[in-house]
Amino acid sequence: MTTAIGIDVGSSNVKVALVDEDGHIHASAQRSVATHRDGEIAEQDPEAMWAAVVDGIREVTGAAPVAAKAAAAVGVCSQYSSIIPVAADGAPTGPTVLYLDQRGTAPSWEILGAHPEAFELWVERHGIPPVGGGLSLGHILHLQHDRPEVHAVTAAYLEPCDFVTTRLTGRISATQSTVFMSQLVDNRTLGVSTYDADLVRLSGVDADRLPPLLVDGDLVGTVRP
Repeated sequence: MTTAIGIDVGSSNVKVALVDEDGHIHASAQRSVATHRDGEIAEQDPEAMWAAVVDGIREVTGAAPVAAKAAAAVGVCSQYSSIIPVAADGAPTGPTVLYLDQRGTAPSWEILGAHPEAFELWVERHGIPPVGGGLSLGHILHLQHDRPEVHAVTAAYLEPCDFVTTRLTGRISATQSTVFMSQLVDNRTLGVSTYDADLVRLSGVDADRLPPLLVDGDLVGTVRP
């Protein structure tokens, strides 16, 4: 019997399940994650998110140790349009900026004002123009422009899903799907593993802070002890 651990990082809680190849759930756990709201600000503590993941895994593997020994894979999904800045080792350098957070809207609109071709280009290649309003592109611009002390020590801006896989494996990565709300990939073709040079250039995002892209479904790495 082969089993797998599934991790779902939601906006209010983390859920973990130990499931076998027939779909039988051997154990499950849930941990809440608090959100800080203040006007347009909506943030979470990424270390609390990670602790919830670790604690949930510990509970399900402890509840079904025989099934846990047969675990051959870990799959992660999450809320999206939420950005976590991380250092090269995957440790967070700032808070999780949630999809509810409106900061970064002004510099997103500035892209459209500065580049007359931007609206049409984004709609054609990505599907959504850079209008902020809680999109990840706005969050990245907010951290880059308004939190230079955070940006200076950040190696990559990650969605929660990619933050968890980074902490699990030690490898910073993302996919075309997980960075969708960063709005910097040409979505006219599936399976893309590069950012669109024109979208990155017009956005003003520091390309050095974008995580390397894997193809959807690629193995990220081996889980660390």
